[in-house]
Amino acid sequence: MRRHDLRGRVALFFAGFGALISLIMAVVLYQSAHDLGQRLIDETLSAELDDYIARRERNPASLPPSTVILQGYVRDTNGAGEVPDYLANLPLGRHDIHLGKLSYRVAILERGGTGYYLLYDTSLQARREQRYAWMLGLMTVAMTLLSALGGIWLSRTVVAPVADLAAKVRHRSPDDWEHPLADDFPVGEVGELARVFDRHLMRMRAFIERERAFSADISHELRTALAVILSSTEVLLDDDKLSDKQKARISRIERAARDMAELGTALLLMAREEHSLAAGGGCVLADVVREVVEKQRHLLAGKPVAVEVQTNPELILSADVGLVEIL
Repeated sequence: MRRHDLRGRVALFFAGFGALISLIMAVVLYQSAHDLGQRLIDETLSAELDDYIARRERNPASLPPSTVILQGYVRDTNGAGEVPDYLANLPLGRHDIHLGKLSYRVAILERGGTGYYLLYDTSLQARREQRYAWMLGLMTVAMTLLSALGGIWLSRTVVAPVADLAAKVRHRSPDDWEHPLADDFPVGEVGELARVFDRHLMRMRAFIERERAFSADISHELRTALAVILSSTEVLLDDDKLSDKQKARISRIERAARDMAELGTALLLMAREEHSLAAGGGCVLADVVREVVEKQRHLLAGKPVAVEVQTNPELILSADVGLVEIL
C-alpha cells in the first residue's frame, strides 16, 4: 500500500482531529440537552403534582390535570379512582414508559395514603432531540470538511519550503556549486536540511574529483605501460632472427596488450555518467561478435572444436564497441 506524502498526512491528521473534536462536542451537547430536557420535565411534573395536591386539599372534587401533554390519575386510600393497568403496578418515583408510538415520563407520588399519577408526553421532546441530533451530525460533518480544507491549506503552506527544497535537490548535480542550497533557506528546520544537503554535495564533489584524478592517473600509467609493450612487440616482430614460434608468442603478447588497452578504455567509459556510455557511437553487434571470436580463436588451436557465428546483421547497439566486447 502506497504511503501518503507529507502534505496528505498533515491534511488527514487535521481532518481526523477535527472530526474527533466535533464528535466529542456533539455528544457532549446532545447529552447536555437531553439531561436538561429531562430535568425540565421532572420539574414540570413535580410542580404540577404539588399544584394539584394543593388544589385537591382545598377542593377534594378537583379533577387531575388533563391536557395535550399532561394526564393525571388519582387513587384514594379506599381504592377509588381509575388508574390504568400499566400504571397501577409501578413503584413510587420517576419512570419512562412507551405506549405504542408514544413515550411518557411518569411521576408517581403518595401523599396521605392517596396515590397521585401524572404522565408527561415526551414524544414531542423526543422528536426535538432527534432533529437536534441530526443538526449536530451535520455540524460534525461540516467541521470535519472545514478541518480537512484547513489542513490542506496549512499543509501547502508548511510543506511548500520542503517541496521547494526537494525540487532544487532533484535538479542539482555535484558540479553545480555556484549557488548553495542554504542561501535560499537561511533559517528554520528546512534551512538546516539544506545545509546538510550542501555538506553532502561537498563530500560528493570531493569524491568525484578524487575519482577523476585517480582515473586520469591510472589511465595515463596504464596507457604508458601498454604503449611500451606494444612498441616493443612491434620491434621484436620485425626482427628476422626470431623463429616463427617465438614470433607467435610475441603476437599473443601484442594481442593481449591491445585487449588490455581496449578493456581499460571500456572500463573508463563505464565509470562515467550514463549519458556518456554511448559516447563512442553505435556499433553493429554482428561485427563485434565476429571480431571477438577471431581474437579468441587461437585458444582453440589444435582442439576438435568448431565455432560458427550466426547473428542478425541489422542489430545495432547504441553503445561503445569496447563496452560490448567485454560484455
